[in-house]
Amino acid sequence: MKNTVDYSQLLRAHDFLAEKQAPLIREQHLQAIWLDQNMLKDLKTSDGLKVEVYSPGIWNRQAGPDFLAAHLRIGKQDLRGDVEIHLHEEGWTQHGHHKDPRYEKVILHLVLEKGRNPNPLYGEFHTAYLAPHLTVSLQSIPSLIDLDLYPQKRFVKSGDCSEHLFLKYSKKETDALLLSAALWRLSKKRNLLLNQNIPEQFALPMGLAMTLGSPKNARIFGKIFQDLYDKPFWSEDKLLAQALGSCGFFTSKYLERWKESSYYRKLSLLWPKINMEYRCYQLDLSGIRPIHHPIRRLAYLCHLIKDIQAPLLQEKILKTWRDYWNTISTQHLLERLHDEIPSYKHHYWNTHVHFEQKEKKLSSLGSNIKNEILVNAIFPFILHDIRKRSSKEEMEIFCELYSKLPSSKSSKWAYLGQRFFSNSRALENLETEQGALQIHRDFCSQFETSCFGCPFIKRYEFFMKNNAFMVFE
Repeated sequence: MKNTVDYSQLLRAHDFLAEKQAPLIREQHLQAIWLDQNMLKDLKTSDGLKVEVYSPGIWNRQAGPDFLAAHLRIGKQDLRGDVEIHLHEEGWTQHGHHKDPRYEKVILHLVLEKGRNPNPLYGEFHTAYLAPHLTVSLQSIPSLIDLDLYPQKRFVKSGDCSEHLFLKYSKKETDALLLSAALWRLSKKRNLLLNQNIPEQFALPMGLAMTLGSPKNARIFGKIFQDLYDKPFWSEDKLLAQALGSCGFFTSKYLERWKESSYYRKLSLLWPKINMEYRCYQLDLSGIRPIHHPIRRLAYLCHLIKDIQAPLLQEKILKTWRDYWNTISTQHLLERLHDEIPSYKHHYWNTHVHFEQKEKKLSSLGSNIKNEILVNAIFPFILHDIRKRSSKEEMEIFCELYSKLPSSKSSKWAYLGQRFFSNSRALENLETEQGALQIHRDFCSQFETSCFGCPFIKRYEFFMKNNAFMVFE
């Protein structure tokens, strides 16, 4: 056949061109090299200062510097901060980093090679050129680094606690530690909800509202709930118009996008008529699947505010726990608690995720979000209720129930598995994942990622010797 190409010829053509052109290196290759540190030797800054890497930092997949919370020694300075990586030195200004406050904590700017016309430095950071310090040739880098393995499977080097604690002690012992941390986390969640500027009977619904926001927008959903919880006499449309308007969903961008929706137009006309001082909120919409779009979650929040049973939800759930914890299996108990989480039907939201085309029939809440609601809003109050009775048997049933919730399998879950277990063992359920999250918050986040000065291992070993891990503390 004419005008056809044998694929092997394409490969040979690529090999021929590769000899005449610079290798096809992407910034992600440099990021992988920085993360692993096994292709670098004797790294120095542009002005000759030795760079010692205690921790490369956490590979950042959101907006901002490429690596966060790195720990370096540059010359005689011990530095903690962020690292930004570019193929070309000019990338710093071309990408507008010199005007972006997110880059104010950068301590090192890594560049493949020195540019012909390097821009003047902006900010108080060092620059280092990678090419002179590579232990492999530039041409070999694309074939040596499989970018599909990054950063999903490797976020940062494992912590000291991986070798000296989590892989040293038995699974039973480390599970007890993670359980203890998970229960502590539940207590902290309850205190957080009770310390909001709302009546106590709305604390659990507040936790439900914050869970609807997902980790990215939990705080904003909580603020919106605070704005509206005392307005159940408003219509659902009025509540939703207020929520959407405060989140900027009636700007020209969305008015044009959803102009074909009669329901959206109705809400947009209602918004200017609401005589209420309101705050403006900026939701983070990056990486959100359509089914989890915050508009649909805001609609649920408005249903919750209209629900006259919402202030009674805490007592209703505690009664379900007290009545059934020792009479049915934990699986059936879990199902009953799921059933206590309000589900709402709506002629529009049963088939829409926002204001575009119809979808298939949708449930108001899926099982995954219900599990998150259990952990963030319901379990904190059940745990407190159990502790008032000091029942060991009841506590054991609660912990067994908690262990039945599956882990999130999120990027944070993968990071924690690498951080604490070097990926040799996954965090098996939501209980162990929440325990790991709390340990990370209380220790890792305070000591960046290098573990220098972290007291966690010594404290754990002290408690192990003194048998101090108890669920009733």
